[in-house]
Parts: sequence; C-alpha cells; structure tokens
Amino acid sequence: MQLQVPVRCDGYGKVIIGDGTAIGSRRAPKAGSGEVLIQARSEEAVIRIGRNVLFSNNISLISAVEVTIGDDCLVGDNLLVMDTDFHGIHPSERRISSGIAKPVVVGKNVWFGSRVVVQKGVTIGDNCVIASQSVVTRNIPPNSIAGGNPAKMLKTIDGC
Repeated sequence: MQLQVPVRCDGYGKVIIGDGTAIGSRRAPKAGSGEVLIQARSEEAVIRIGRNVLFSNNISLISAVEVTIGDDCLVGDNLLVMDTDFHGIHPSERRISSGIAKPVVVGKNVWFGSRVVVQKGVTIGDNCVIASQSVVTRNIPPNSIAGGNPAKMLKTIDGC
C-alpha cells in the first residue's frame, strides 16, 4: 500500500485493504494535510477496499455496518461515503439513537469525480462514472454515467 497523505484509521470494526491500493496524491487538490479517514465505528462494522484502488485526498469512509469499494476504482478528492444516519430521525431519538444503517457497495472500476457523497444503502455497479459534486442516494446500474443532486443515471457507457 502506498500512502502519500496521513491516514486516520480508527473505530472498533475491521478494515481490509487490497494489494496495490494507493491513498493520497501529491498532485491532487488538498485541504490541510489531505488526511484520509477510514472509520469502522462499531464492532460489527467492516470496510473493504479492493485491489489497485487509487484514492485522492480528503476522503472519508465511515461505516456502522459495511462499506465495500471494489477493485480498480479511481476516487477523486473529498469523497464521503457513509452507511448510517448517525442519529435517529425522530426528535426524541436524535441524541440517543445511532439511526438507520445500511451497507454501501461500490463495484469494480468505478470512477468518482471530486466532492461526491454516497449515502447509506446504495449500490453502484461496475464501470460507473459518478460526476463531480453528485449526491448518490439510490442505486446506479453498471456501466452508467450518473450525476446530480440527487444523482441519477445520465447515460450508459457503450461497449461495456
């Protein structure tokens, strides 16, 4: 594994990182130190990062249950992936409940532009491109280009 920015890996769960993965880029945009946060918050939480994934700077992967990033992904700066709400929705639960958590699954060879947010329960298929500043709130089928807030499929990638 190649590290070009500080990495903070904490929590109580498990983190698995595949061979050939690089975290941080000296050439990419960087706020502060460019720190990458990989946080498996609960004992049940698992973060799986595949082989040959290239992460830019200022990335946050936060899991209460499971976050999976497939092999060969390209990750632009400021990606935020969360599989939980962190707090209950009802006013009486906000300070005492950790809210709903659902796994996030990112397929192989996905390219994330800058400043993308991926929310709980989302599956992004193989070979997708997620446009910069998108907020992914629902599943994106394989071989798609998606973008917007909320992100939606814009077109398919021919020849995949």
